[in-house]
Amino acid sequence: MNHPIESSRARHPNITNELSDVKLPVTVADIMTRDVVTVSQDRTLADAIALIAVHRFHHLIVTNADGKLVGILSDRDLLAAVARKPNWQTCEVTQGNDDQSGYRSS
Repeated sequence: MNHPIESSRARHPNITNELSDVKLPVTVADIMTRDVVTVSQDRTLADAIALIAVHRFHHLIVTNADGKLVGILSDRDLLAAVARKPNWQTCEVTQGNDDQSGYRSS
């Protein structure tokens, strides 16, 4: 697998050359989220929706049983999945305690 920056340079040499000359005052490590919240690939969509709602995320890291990254789940992915469900209009939202929300289809 190619490194994303390297493959990006091959596709857009002028843009990446210009960007490499820009000196930003911070690094990725300076601004990244350190307390990462993940969701296991075998959890339900309701679990993922609850995590996104409680933490106000737009994306979740999806892991396998070994904790290895297997994908990214976005709020748009979840919305598309719910919209494909025949009775999505009747989805009932129930509020649990402060750190947990529940979602149940009628």
